[in-house]
Amino acid sequence: MIVSTKTSTATVTSFGRVPECSSDTPSEVPNRSDATFDLLPEIGGIAVLCARGKIDAVGYSALCAHLEDIVAEARNFVVDLTQSHFPAAGVPILNTLAARTKRLHITWALAADDPTLRVLEACRLDTAISTFSSLSDAVAFLSNTVVERTPA
Repeated sequence: MIVSTKTSTATVTSFGRVPECSSDTPSEVPNRSDATFDLLPEIGGIAVLCARGKIDAVGYSALCAHLEDIVAEARNFVVDLTQSHFPAAGVPILNTLAARTKRLHITWALAADDPTLRVLEACRLDTAISTFSSLSDAVAFLSNTVVERTPA
C-alpha cells in the first residue's frame, strides 16, 4: 500500500497537467483506475478509442497516453465517452487535444453523454470539437467529412 500525507501533485503530459488526488489526511494513493480504454478495430479507416467507467486522476493519465498514441499516428479518430463518467476536470485535456489536432490537420469527433456535452457547451468547446451523443453519429460524421476531403 502506498500512503501519502498530503498530495497535491499533477502528472504532466503533452496534453497538459492531469490532476491527481489531494488530501490533508493520510490516504491510499490510487494506482489503478476504474476506467478502461479500448482501441477498437478501425471503422472505415477511423480509429475509435472507447472509454468505460469513471475517469478519475489515474484514468486521465491513461486517456492522455492513448490520445498521444493516436495523434502521433496522425489518424482520424473518434473518442467515445458515452459509457464513461468524464468529470469537468478533464475538459483541459479535450481543449488541448482540439488545438493540437487542428494544428496537425487531424480530423476527430467526440461521442459523449448529455452531462459531458453540456459541460463542453458551457465552456464553448462544442465550437472547437465535433460532438455527438452516440458513437454511430460521430463515426458517420467523420466518415462523411473524410470522404468530402478526399479528391475524387
